[in-house]
Amino acid sequence: MSVTPLLYSPNIYRRVDWAVEFVLQSNGSAVDLSTSVMTAQAWNEKRTKKYLDMTCTVSDATNGKVQVSMTDTQTTILPDIACWDLKKTSGDLTEYWVTGKLNVFQGYTS
Repeated sequence: MSVTPLLYSPNIYRRVDWAVEFVLQSNGSAVDLSTSVMTAQAWNEKRTKKYLDMTCTVSDATNGKVQVSMTDTQTTILPDIACWDLKKTSGDLTEYWVTGKLNVFQGYTS
């Protein structure tokens, strides 16, 4: 199966936790994630500097639900714009399901 990744470029704020949940579907049906490993990372655009590994939690494998998150400590180290993606690996098959840029803003409340 060939996947065209979803383009998702969220606005996030430094020094706060961030999380989003995705429901992976193919042809209108949930993708079973029971045997899959999900990974996500943030890099600079030229992919010469990795900023961090995000936490990927499969919350409902049968229904294709996966949560991607970063802690407040992780969001603090991000530059104003970082590239990211969500990758699914199952056996010999590797697919990118989501890709985009993280638009990072400075929060003011301490």
